[in-house]
Amino acid sequence: LWVSTSSTSYQQRQHYGEIFNPFYRSEQVILVPKDGGDIYRSSILKEAIRVQNVAADVTYTSDEETIALDDICWKATGTGCTVNSITQYFQNNMEHFEFYEKYGLEMEHFSNCLYSPTTSDVALCTELKNALEDGDSLPSTMSDCPCLSTFGSPMNLYNTYLGGFPDGAESNYTLFLESKAFVSSYLNYNYADDDKNDAAIKWEREYIKTMKVEAASNTVFDVYFYAEISVNDEVDAESSNGMGPVALSYCLMIIYISLGINRIKFSRQFFISSKIVAGFCGVMSIVCGVASTIGIYMWFGVKLQLIIMEVVPFLSLAIGVDNIFLIIHAMTEKEDQMRREQPNLFIGLEHNPKAIEEITSTILSESLAYIGPSIFMASAAESIVKLIVLLAFLAWTLWSIYSMESLDQGLPQKEAMPSDSYMIEYFNALDVYLATGVPVYFIIETGYGRNPDTWSLNDESVESIFCKSKDICGTYSIPNVMNALANHGDKTVTHISPGTTYSWMDDFWGFVNPDSECCRVDSEGDYVPIETGNDTYTTLRSDDDTCLATSVTIPPVPETQYMSLFSMFATASAGTSCSYGGGSIYRGQFSIDTEPIPTVNSSTPAVRLNSSGYGDEITAWSYMVTGTSNPTQQAYIDSYKQNLAAAEWISEKTGVDIWVYSLTYVYFEQYLTVIDDAYKLI
Repeated sequence: LWVSTSSTSYQQRQHYGEIFNPFYRSEQVILVPKDGGDIYRSSILKEAIRVQNVAADVTYTSDEETIALDDICWKATGTGCTVNSITQYFQNNMEHFEFYEKYGLEMEHFSNCLYSPTTSDVALCTELKNALEDGDSLPSTMSDCPCLSTFGSPMNLYNTYLGGFPDGAESNYTLFLESKAFVSSYLNYNYADDDKNDAAIKWEREYIKTMKVEAASNTVFDVYFYAEISVNDEVDAESSNGMGPVALSYCLMIIYISLGINRIKFSRQFFISSKIVAGFCGVMSIVCGVASTIGIYMWFGVKLQLIIMEVVPFLSLAIGVDNIFLIIHAMTEKEDQMRREQPNLFIGLEHNPKAIEEITSTILSESLAYIGPSIFMASAAESIVKLIVLLAFLAWTLWSIYSMESLDQGLPQKEAMPSDSYMIEYFNALDVYLATGVPVYFIIETGYGRNPDTWSLNDESVESIFCKSKDICGTYSIPNVMNALANHGDKTVTHISPGTTYSWMDDFWGFVNPDSECCRVDSEGDYVPIETGNDTYTTLRSDDDTCLATSVTIPPVPETQYMSLFSMFATASAGTSCSYGGGSIYRGQFSIDTEPIPTVNSSTPAVRLNSSGYGDEITAWSYMVTGTSNPTQQAYIDSYKQNLAAAEWISEKTGVDIWVYSLTYVYFEQYLTVIDDAYKLI
């Protein structure tokens, strides 16, 4: 329906899935206080945590299996599920919130984390520990009052996790406290093999049932929600519902033909003259034509699409019914002509010579009828009239062309949903409260375009293109350009949301720096992972050797250790002792030897220093920015065009060829050429 398998966007979508893993499945919850107030209230924060835990606790159960969120969720670093929410300042943990609440510190902790989301709330933690009552102790998971999420990532994309905030909030974080909505996202694994997604689909359908109940019963929030399977299921429901009107239309047309051909005259001859059999057979021939057409195409492997089921039956019926009327009318007229006109004419001429005079008068009248048109044609032959007609026609044509090119393009998502679908309310909430859209990835790949087959990433000339924090980094390095695109001042880039942008090379340098708490190896040279919220473990970990000797200056990273160190970085969880964990920040953005980075869990062997790690070389990586919310389809199309232009400009400026990818591009590539295609077809 949207794109051919040979198109650029489809090929890039498939290739992205091969080298990075398919874009994750996402579920989203939007919570809007019913009283219209802002979110910076203790009772509102507490209820938001409860509702999000309701979603997170959904479990699908059958006789054969039990599926929980923990079984399908994205765990980039082997830690907790990836749940992007501003309430992760409390780790979405009700026990944490209630502990702060008991001592009246929950709102202060929330605002402190908003201003500094990458660190622990040390000052407040000291205050909290001093205020502890007898018998109270901090839970081990909040020993340092963390602001980081349960999966180690900082919640600093405020315009993504909050909605309905005032203008200017991106430059004045205090204004985010006046936001009118929470926007939470749950990320689950996605696979190219659809069979592997069955568990996620079952869980998502259970999640939809649960959230419908929550939305109906919640007295604090208006609850809007979405699952990855939502659009597919709702479109299927709309398509199934559409078969009833199709069948009803065909039945009504049989009646209409029977009555219409008889001019709705009820008499003794009705069943003879009504052509019921002709109408029934005609409509059935249309049904057979539609069925055989669809069947033949499906026999050749053409997939059945929504537009086929919605358009083809009605279009065929409309044309077919017209043809039935025309054919029967023509046959009736021909029969009357053969039966009456010829005998009557000759009998009349034989017995009534006056009939010849009547025929002559008729011919003369018809001739006189052409006098008017002849006068019009004579006036149209005048030069001035010709010029006026030509100019008017030309002006109308040009205006029509201009109007056609200025038409809004796209097919609104709401149009494909049933009128009573929960997705209608969700889309309406998106238009009002969502400030950002899906991520946009600018991808660098070895061997693409002019790019070399391998990058010497510890060479200063290459580093200068891909870093932004050191003196060696170029003014037009790609991370600097990404930051300029996201945080522009002149508003020429209108479809990238302001916010934090990351440079993996700079964070990699921070991770391996011997002066940081990030990279540690045991006596065997195996990487010692970061664990959050455990003071004892952190203390013990500090006694382990640093990955690089303290005498090493970074950059550059030693070539012999590059891949082992990068493999540690790419799967490391960020924590309070180290905010550079690449697994938390850059999940799904690296490819080694043209394969995705493996997902780390408790059974994954530790990476050993001086080994090859997860492969021989880094073959692709991406820089992520966040798109705008794009409330209309035209905005999506404009965003696609703008990002393509940005990738082309960066390629020309840096000499590094880049391609750009986002989840929605396959739906909008056809609109890049739709105007030219229309002209060609016309």
